[in-house]
This record gives sequence, structure tokens and C-alpha cells, in this order.
Amino acid sequence: YSLVTTLDMNMSRIISNVVEEWSEEVGGKSISVLAMNPQNGEILSMYDSTNYNLNDPTDLSMIYTEEQLQSPETIPIMQDFYTTDEQKATLASMTYEEKILNLRQLTWRNFSISNTFEPGSTAKPLTVAAAMEEGTVVPSDSFECTGALQVADNLIKCHNYAIGGCGIINLEGALANSCNVALMEIGEELGRQEFYRYQKLFNLGEKTGIDLPGEASGLLFTEDQLNITELATSSFGQGYNSTMIQIASATCSLLNGGYY
Repeated sequence: YSLVTTLDMNMSRIISNVVEEWSEEVGGKSISVLAMNPQNGEILSMYDSTNYNLNDPTDLSMIYTEEQLQSPETIPIMQDFYTTDEQKATLASMTYEEKILNLRQLTWRNFSISNTFEPGSTAKPLTVAAAMEEGTVVPSDSFECTGALQVADNLIKCHNYAIGGCGIINLEGALANSCNVALMEIGEELGRQEFYRYQKLFNLGEKTGIDLPGEASGLLFTEDQLNITELATSSFGQGYNSTMIQIASATCSLLNGGYY
């Protein structure tokens, strides 16, 4: 009777319906959606396509067929988690009871806070915000993207390399076109010391402290590891790992005037 949450039932219903519709038309291994109020960080909705019976979480029969449950190692969620040769060997050595226990734990896993991934283009606004805050870029700056940028010994491509790049774009265009070349130039101007400082200010690589179990921290390059290539790829969100809740929380701070 005293529990109060910030969850919005209508928003959750809308998200669930849209995801179900998308799943039928396109589909995917796993789908997660996180909605936050940028003014105060409240979680409005947290959706994960790996559903289970909340009243009986040990019963997996509503999700998997009897044939799958007889051979848990064949279920995609297990195969996606045990990927290396060492992990596959560990999975093969488990007893049936251990496999079922691991399957339950993976099914209960909350992707939004427990799974890490390369944030990619969702992190580009953070790089731009840091550079604007430090004055290394201004909105009127222009960038020329021919589809790739030579960084040390590496030719790092933009997503539209095949059509010759984004052309001449301004700062707004760099985000609107999700231009890797422009972001690499912005990251270079910002420099590794300031780039790393802002990653820490945005709380990347650290738990947000959300009051749910199983939150992951992610993994960043240290400042010393941010050499020219690592800085270039990190500037457009590749090369380091984060969680959905980390990126969403950091993005909220861009929208509310700078409050994390």
C-alpha cells in the first residue's frame, strides 16, 4: 500500500503494443525500450521483450516449448550469452539442472540495466555537447565528409561511404546525418583529456545507482588508452561499452540544462 513508482501505465501499454507490432513485421532477437523524464530522471517505462510469468518466475513454459526446455543449450538466449569456445565448453559441461538455472537467470535479465553494448550513434550528442561546452566547436563550424577519414594507419569509414560521404555539413548537420567523419574531427579538437573527463561527467563506466538489482558498469578506455584511433572511434560511440540506462541518463542531462 505504500509503494509508489514513476511508471506510466499508458506509456508502457503504448510501447508494448508498438513493439509487438514491430516484432510481427520485422522481428529481432531481443527488444528493449527505456523511457525517462529528462527533467528529473524518473523512469516512465522499461520494456523488455523477454517476458515471463511474474507470479511464477521459475515456470518458463509460457516462453519456451517443451522440446526447447529438454535441451536448454539450443535456446537462442543461451547461445547468444555463451559465445566463446571457453564459454561453450562451460555450457556443455553443465548438468541439466544447471542449464535450466542459467536459462532462468538469463530470462529474468533486464537488458536496460544489465547488458552492455557499444552505444554507437546514440552517444554522438554527448561528444558534441562536450565540445560545445569547451568551446572547441560552434554551431557555424563546417565539416567535409568524403565518406572516410584516415586516422593513423586506419581508414575509418562513415556509414554512407559507398555514396561518397555527407559532403559539406555544419554542426547540426553532423548530428542530423550521424556523420562519423565530423564526429572524429570534433573528438580530435576536444582532445583525449577533455573527452575522457566528459565521459566521467556523464557517468559512463559507472553504475547510475538505479534501485534495481543487476546493474552493469560498462567498460571505457582509460585516458592513457585513448590514443588517436581509440579517441576517433570513441567519439562516435564505438570501442567502449555502456548500458541503456547510462546513455539515457546522460542524454537527459543534455535536455534539461545540464543536470545529471
